[in-house]
Amino acid sequence: QCLQCHGQWRRYTEQQFIDEGLVVRGSAANSKLYARNLFATSGGGPRNMPTSGYPPISPADLSAMEAWINAL
Repeated sequence: QCLQCHGQWRRYTEQQFIDEGLVVRGSAANSKLYARNLFATSGGGPRNMPTSGYPPISPADLSAMEAWINAL
């Protein structure tokens, strides 16, 4: 879903997500990528993803993102 606007991420490695400051290895709670999606519909975060009228990430996809980041 993110690739609709962030197509360059298609080629990113896990390390590139970390190097770009989008992901903190082993900590979804401290990762920008996770926080910007988590607080899209509730909470006190940035609330800025997704933009352009796209629906928020599904709970299942958000959970998968969290598990992926926490497993790094």
